[in-house]
Amino acid sequence: MAPNTDAMPPSSVPMTASPAPATDVNSPPRTYEHRFSVTLDVANVLWRANRGYDLFSTDDASWRIAIGAGYDVLKLPHQMVLALDIGGMFEPGQGSNNSSGLLGDSLRASVSGSTVLLAGSLRWSVLPWLSPYGRLQVVASRYNIDIHTGGGDSASGASGGEWVYHKAAGGGALGAGLMLNLPPRNPVNVGVLLEGGYWLQQSVDLVLQNGEVPTGSIPVAGATLGTLGNSGPYLRFAGVLRF
Repeated sequence: MAPNTDAMPPSSVPMTASPAPATDVNSPPRTYEHRFSVTLDVANVLWRANRGYDLFSTDDASWRIAIGAGYDVLKLPHQMVLALDIGGMFEPGQGSNNSSGLLGDSLRASVSGSTVLLAGSLRWSVLPWLSPYGRLQVVASRYNIDIHTGGGDSASGASGGEWVYHKAAGGGALGAGLMLNLPPRNPVNVGVLLEGGYWLQQSVDLVLQNGEVPTGSIPVAGATLGTLGNSGPYLRFAGVLRF
């Protein structure tokens, strides 16, 4: 039998494998949304020009440390962000020795304080790594004041005395600053804050009470030495972690 010449010849088109999808080398790096923050104030300085602070320090600068936690509550148009934070501030004991003759030949006084604060800020993300902001704080503080007289009077037999005074004071602060941080390409971001403003708080009366009365002295319980002013400009430098 003659071969069937009408059969179609085998296909000569070679079979090719589908190429793997090309990797887009120009794709932008992944970015993360950081809404929580933790801050640590390396330096928080309040300038007390009030004369009442001279009892405790020859320098008007009062150094404080603070910690805080915040959350970005609301994103607004034009890269604006509304945030809230809460924190605690601590003012280590500031002390001095004054040979002024007041309440004895030598007077030692120290003041320390602790503050709870609640703040709201409005931040503008100009660039992924640069954000100017304004910040409004409400604060409540408790100050511990210790006044000690030493030396005494050998002629009258009077000895030194010590008075301890605790006082609460409320207030607020208004400031503005810059937040500088790494571009948001990591789950946890690192940055710094630089802020300045004005701290406005109630003054504290300096009263001799709740202490030991010097032997042989005239009773002075309740006597007032003046006031400790707590208002003035402040400057803050802090580290921040965002996640």
